[in-house]
Amino acid sequence: MGWLNNSNILKYVLVSSILKYGSANFHRILCIGDSITHGIGSTNFQNSSYPARLEEILSKPTSSALGDTISVLNFGLMDSTVQKFSRNSYWKSDIYKDALNHANFSTIIIFQFGADVHSILRENIYIDDYKSLIESFRLMNPNLHIFVCIPPPRYRRRRVTNSSSTVMEFDERMINVTTIISIETKSHLIDIYSIMGGKQLTMGEYFTGNG
Repeated sequence: MGWLNNSNILKYVLVSSILKYGSANFHRILCIGDSITHGIGSTNFQNSSYPARLEEILSKPTSSALGDTISVLNFGLMDSTVQKFSRNSYWKSDIYKDALNHANFSTIIIFQFGADVHSILRENIYIDDYKSLIESFRLMNPNLHIFVCIPPPRYRRRRVTNSSSTVMEFDERMINVTTIISIETKSHLIDIYSIMGGKQLTMGEYFTGNG
């Protein structure tokens, strides 16, 4: 179940917040992230990823407060991390450079990292490099309205206690570090974890980034 399928989420969590920052004539949103942003689990990420669904929703007449032109750009990179010296570092990618070039012409930017369970083995490095990534976009455009997403919960394997415990510990750490990042960068926090069911999410309700 993609989190953009829930009308309450759309109305009260993401879209309603984004509507506050719409310009009169043009509105561009950048979506930065890992596999979830890219659209993992989707047969066609160009049409079914959350950035694609978000653009579709915001382009409807009921969201016309954003102006005549709405563009949501997907800069998600599969299997990427925010750590600068990681093998799959987002910093090293051409997608990152391309996203930076669009910052000056954008109003809102949404960050969604943390899908990889190994991403916060070195928690301090993760926090510092995530904050630096956010600030690199803010340096390009100090007027950007920045949103940071707490990743969705991992499913619980009901019959494997150790696995469930490990996953739960990871989720709790990710909630804490993402909240710290949001506070220290003065960014808006979007709690996808709670919206998607939090600790109650079980096998059969596994999250994917597609709608």
